[in-house]
Amino acid sequence: MKKAKEVFSTIQKNFITNDVIDYFESNRFAIELSKGKFLDTEIFGVSVRTFEGELTEEADELSKCFFSLEEAHEHIQYILSLK
Repeated sequence: MKKAKEVFSTIQKNFITNDVIDYFESNRFAIELSKGKFLDTEIFGVSVRTFEGELTEEADELSKCFFSLEEAHEHIQYILSLK
């Protein structure tokens, strides 16, 4: 299984939240936490991909933007708790 950083290195960066903070992973998910500015407001993006063997697919229903780092971390903990 690929590591989260490796998974996201092959994907075009989000133009709004393009400053990567960290990567997370579980058996099912690769997660990228990033930040950026939109209309002079700092936002945090949580991008999620699901592992399907050696391939990954976008998990749009789990990828979200937040206005605080704390909310983004809470969402990541929720994703990591999914079985």
